[in-house]
Amino acid sequence: DALLGAKTDLSVSVAAHSSLDAYSKGDLAGAERAAREALLLADASGQPGAAAVPLVYLSLYSYCLGDFERATGMLEAAEALTASSPIAEVRNEGALVAAFSGVLLAVRGRQSEADCSFACGLARAAADDAPWYGTMVRALRAEFTAEWAPHRSLLDARRAVEEAEATGDSWWYGFARMAEGTALAELGELIEARDVLTDAAAQLQNPIERAFAQTHLGEVLVRLGDRGPARIVLNAARAACESAGARYWATRTTLPMGAADRDRGGRWLRLARSTAKDDPAYDRLFSPARELSISVLG
Repeated sequence: DALLGAKTDLSVSVAAHSSLDAYSKGDLAGAERAAREALLLADASGQPGAAAVPLVYLSLYSYCLGDFERATGMLEAAEALTASSPIAEVRNEGALVAAFSGVLLAVRGRQSEADCSFACGLARAAADDAPWYGTMVRALRAEFTAEWAPHRSLLDARRAVEEAEATGDSWWYGFARMAEGTALAELGELIEARDVLTDAAAQLQNPIERAFAQTHLGEVLVRLGDRGPARIVLNAARAACESAGARYWATRTTLPMGAADRDRGGRWLRLARSTAKDDPAYDRLFSPARELSISVLG
């Protein structure tokens, strides 16, 4: 305790970070249990801000499980702790809280609010002189705002790739590569997107995050007309998501299977609807795709 000074309780931090071991293996239930145990330790410690890290991790696991309401609640609780904390380790988490809030807003289609949240995350990382957090925020913004700001996303992703590579952070390097591929796909650079997403899927060792990259890759392959390879990667992604209980991504992965496996397209659509929850994020998955069409007359 004397060595820690004003820092948060070490046992809480160790317990919270131990949940990442289960997460890295695709065990979302185990990860959530470990993070909840850390939250109980934080509450028992009586130290201000000790619960911030467990809450951030719980929001991540809730997002992966497709429970966006619960993830939002966790982030609101974490925000209350990080906003005014005098402890640097707690205050730094505020950048990630803002970024995760941006993710939830983005998947629900609230674009301007998501942009503001990601900008807040970058501002917090800069104010706290925490460049590592800036890399994470940039990678997340690149991934989740590519739909409406693909050029910015590509710049964000490539900068995050460079920063993660410079610090030897393989986890966020792989995630940033996935974001780069997502941005390229939105820009219509499908061949390059395919190659980048293939690399990202190979880089990401976490089976859940690899499934995210495989989902994006499968969608690109469908657009390229490579339905056989698309079925292979989408089936792998769907199996990983279903095994982990990652409901939103299992639903999202099932939908492009209808285009990759046309003979059973109706079956895949019904399966996707059976796993969807009553939430705007799920509703958006079933919205008609907005494709650019050019009609040539005469």
